[in-house]
Amino acid sequence: MEAKKYYTPAVKKAILVYRAKHQEEYNEYQRDHYAKMKEDEEWRKTFNDKCREANQRHRENKRKLLGDALKGRGRPRKVANTSLEQIE
Repeated sequence: MEAKKYYTPAVKKAILVYRAKHQEEYNEYQRDHYAKMKEDEEWRKTFNDKCREANQRHRENKRKLLGDALKGRGRPRKVANTSLEQIE
């Protein structure tokens, strides 16, 4: 016999409704939770590694999507116009 799953669409909806009604309380809990987790060096290392990999995947996907459009980044430099006609 297969075990019943807890996280059903009804449970998901109930969780989202609760979070919407208690937004400040939920946000405070999340801030405290992450502050506590960040103190754990092993968790921070794992978290940073996952973020680094996700950022790398995002950059690769963006390069594939945009192709050569990414080459010209940033503001163009202002070049002093020093042609001989203007100097004389």
